[in-house]
Amino acid sequence: MSAALVGSGCCTTCPPQSSGGGGGPGPKGDKGDKGDPGIDGIDAFTLTTAQFVQPATLDSVTVAVENSMWVAMGQIVFVQNGGFYSVVSAPNSVSVTLVNLGYTGNAAPTSLIASGSKVSPGGLIGPTGDTGPAGAGNLFFQSGDPNGVVTATRPAMTYGPTGEVWIKTDAGSSNTGWVNIIAAP
Repeated sequence: MSAALVGSGCCTTCPPQSSGGGGGPGPKGDKGDKGDPGIDGIDAFTLTTAQFVQPATLDSVTVAVENSMWVAMGQIVFVQNGGFYSVVSAPNSVSVTLVNLGYTGNAAPTSLIASGSKVSPGGLIGPTGDTGPAGAGNLFFQSGDPNGVVTATRPAMTYGPTGEVWIKTDAGSSNTGWVNIIAAP
């Protein structure tokens, strides 16, 4: 089938196109040559190469490191002995400027953070969860005497060493009358 290209500025009729004979795809070609090995990637961690003084919360410090090429602005990192920081910048390939996030457990301001401390990716602290319901505390088995005096004699519920829960069902001796109501996980 021949047709003129409409709107192309061409006024001549194109030659007919071959449909390839309708025989389907041809045979699979030979396997190509093995490619060159890729370059090694960089580690997503480093070590400090000099000690530094822990800044106050939300203050910054520039830290000498073996390699800062893996960090990104805004990334959260953890420095061993120092705590959690946010990356402000990497001025060159062997230093990084960090802001102390002041998380619980971070070193106190003015502490010296040792050379050779590990630096690795970290994460933001999550939101505090909802407060759980108040616990029952220790429940006590109560026994009474003929005069109506009630005394607490021993726990009526206890927890075993592997998480099982036991409840006292009668006034037997200290080793009797207990029922396991929740098995150990």
